[in-house]
Amino acid sequence: IFVAAVAVIAGLVLVSTARDASAAANLVTNGDFKTATTDWTAFGADSALAWAAGPTNDADGSAASGSAQVDQTNPSGAPWAIAEQGCVSLPGVAGTYELMGVSKLASSNDVNTMARVRVELFTDGACSVLGAIVYTTTNSLNDGAWHAVANTAVGVLNSHLSARVQLLINASVLTPAPRGYFDNVSFSNGPV
Repeated sequence: IFVAAVAVIAGLVLVSTARDASAAANLVTNGDFKTATTDWTAFGADSALAWAAGPTNDADGSAASGSAQVDQTNPSGAPWAIAEQGCVSLPGVAGTYELMGVSKLASSNDVNTMARVRVELFTDGACSVLGAIVYTTTNSLNDGAWHAVANTAVGVLNSHLSARVQLLINASVLTPAPRGYFDNVSFSNGPV
């Protein structure tokens, strides 16, 4: 019985190790926004980016962590606000990637405000020749609660050599100023 128990435990350790080894690397840096919005910037004159401390502003409810707060700052400006990560290299291998995150829309937003994550895929290594844009599902629930946004079927071609991940708020009414939060953002060639 002892030998059988040891064999079962050893088998479980091997299976666990194999699962860990097969986990894909997240191409997004600081997608969990633990202490800041480092590696992310606001895009455009009508967008603002700030770090929002937990626990209510952390998707996992952690008081020691937080999220990215994205605001549209101009009531007569663009109907969107974007925060983005800098250019990341892709391995140049075709496959199905996953783009995932969670978002929370402020309950003070207009009911038509939406949040989603998108990835721009480029055919050069410097994020300057756009090849495709892919979005996650849309969170349109302006209820102050966290909701998953995901696309588990992002088709990346051999010709896609770099990418840029963006956090996006869309609104048709800009007063009050639309606000959204993002956390646990990942872009990978499989489950992270």
